[in-house]
Amino acid sequence: MLRSLRSTLIAALAGVALGAGGLAALADPPRGGFAPDPPPHQSRVNWVFDLSARDGKISIDGAKAVTLERPAETPRTVGRFALELYIGRELLDRVRFNIPLMGGESSDGNRNRLPKPRFEQNVSAHLSARMADSPRAAYLLMVDRETGDTQKLAWPPESDGHLVLWQSGVSEARPGDFPDGGVRAVGFRDGGPADSGHD
Repeated sequence: MLRSLRSTLIAALAGVALGAGGLAALADPPRGGFAPDPPPHQSRVNWVFDLSARDGKISIDGAKAVTLERPAETPRTVGRFALELYIGRELLDRVRFNIPLMGGESSDGNRNRLPKPRFEQNVSAHLSARMADSPRAAYLLMVDRETGDTQKLAWPPESDGHLVLWQSGVSEARPGDFPDGGVRAVGFRDGGPADSGHD
């Protein structure tokens, strides 16, 4: 009787441990191992991104700075897509978002059903996302958290709000600011008489 009770207790504890392990597995990050959202920070200056989806492809049509009456944080939401500001390997801020009919839901069905329908190729949508200003940021990543695809863009945007692809070139950054060795291209400018080295 005592041996039977002990076996039942061990089996119950093993079941609890396996159940806890299953829950822990559900909490693991996606395959890409995305870093958690950084601590939020407030700023009166916020960036508003104009985003479009056409035939399943996401693009940033532009970004503009707006000044709010009071400092605000970047909204923290769940979403398949993300815009992330970095300096080097340091993630400064992130805003996540979903495109209607292009959420993070899986297309896999179960053994007894057909796969769920996917609509990515037919989606056309327009939306905006807001992120608090991070003056230290050197580049922006647009990330598809489902596929792991990323697009790297120079930061801040051009004066007209246009974002350009990251490219190598002359940089105002210090060594080690960028993990892949790339640098943000900058134009040469005339520093005026004080830049000539003469008194």
